[in-house]
Amino acid sequence: MQWTGEVARGDWLRERLRGWGRVGGVAAGGFAAYARILHPIEADLGAETARWRWADVAARTGTVVHPLVQSRRLFGAEPSELEFPDGWSPRPPQEGFLEPELLARLTAHLSSNTAGDAVTLAIWDGWGELHASGGWFIYFPLDDQLPWWQRWYHRALLPVTRRRLERQHRAEKAASIDPAIARALDRIDGEPGPLLLDLPGRGYVLLTATLTELADPAWPWSAGIGWHGSFSGPMPSLVWPDDHTWCVATEIDFDSTLVGGSRELVDAILSDDTFEAYEVGPDDDLTWDGDTVNPPVG
Repeated sequence: MQWTGEVARGDWLRERLRGWGRVGGVAAGGFAAYARILHPIEADLGAETARWRWADVAARTGTVVHPLVQSRRLFGAEPSELEFPDGWSPRPPQEGFLEPELLARLTAHLSSNTAGDAVTLAIWDGWGELHASGGWFIYFPLDDQLPWWQRWYHRALLPVTRRRLERQHRAEKAASIDPAIARALDRIDGEPGPLLLDLPGRGYVLLTATLTELADPAWPWSAGIGWHGSFSGPMPSLVWPDDHTWCVATEIDFDSTLVGGSRELVDAILSDDTFEAYEVGPDDDLTWDGDTVNPPVG
């Protein structure tokens, strides 16, 4: 897996993108069928956590899960405040992020629907984790159980401790970014430079990889894309094989991942219980207004 400046690899996508916010405007038009994979939901009950499907939230909120459902319609206007009488509190699904474990599972279907193993990854250039200077790290010590005199000493040293940990974090973050990727991310007058794939509304840095590599969920930590220690980074927004027989698309503002490909590929995804997936069409609207079944929220 390595960076590539061959941005012409994405020309075929640019020619087939049809309509912003539409399935075909993200995963490209022209495929025989499309699947939409809903990103999982994490729910908390005190210290206990669980993985929920969208159908679990819908059953508790009186909403409906359907091919064009929007998580915002399930969670309401204040999604972070959703809590049920039994104490469970679900969090909205991650946007623009398909977990490495789910992508690894997906490769089992993708590999049987393409002639080779080689793929191209396109990672959105706006991820803060790709920029060594972006963001900061703040350390909050848990000292409530310490004796008062130790607590005072601990808090007096907090500014020094925080600065040291922030320096360490930034150094580890910078070391986790491939220098070639860092150079490719440089913009010219605010626009993507020549080493970024420029698609409507988005710029992407490209990596060459194989499906065999993606089948191992640990691949991001050695890819030079900002994953380090316990800190995760970005995931690909687009993945496609050299023969363009399918495309996996995780638009940064979408709560789901789209797969365009053959009828056989989409059927395999829809029948895999690992995924909460629905079939969609290339002209389907995946903006908030595309959910015409559930009532809008304020």
